[in-house]
Amino acid sequence: MYRSLTPADASPLPLLITGVTGVPGYNALPYFRARYPGRVVGIRQSDNWRLTGPDIVACDAEDYDGLSQLFDTHQFAAVLKLRGKLCPTSLRARSRVGSANQC
Repeated sequence: MYRSLTPADASPLPLLITGVTGVPGYNALPYFRARYPGRVVGIRQSDNWRLTGPDIVACDAEDYDGLSQLFDTHQFAAVLKLRGKLCPTSLRARSRVGSANQC
C-alpha cells in the first residue's frame, strides 16, 4: 500500500495530462479529475474528434502556440506526459545529447 508523503493540498495543481486517447491517459484522466475536481485538463490530438468531454481540449502536442495559450489560461504546475512513443534512451544518454532530443 502506498501513502502520500505530502498532504493533498500540496499536490502540484493544476495538472495537464497529455495523451488522453491512449490507454494510460484515458484511465488517468478520470482518476485525477475525481481526486482534484476542476484542477485537471487532458489534451488530445486535434484530429481525434471521437474523444470529447469536460476538461478535454483538442491541442496537438507539437502545437507550441496552442500549448502556450493553455499554460497561460490554466497556469499548470505539473504535466503528466502519457502521450508518445516508448523511449529506449537511458537518462545518462539523454543528458549527453541535451534536452532538445526529448522523447
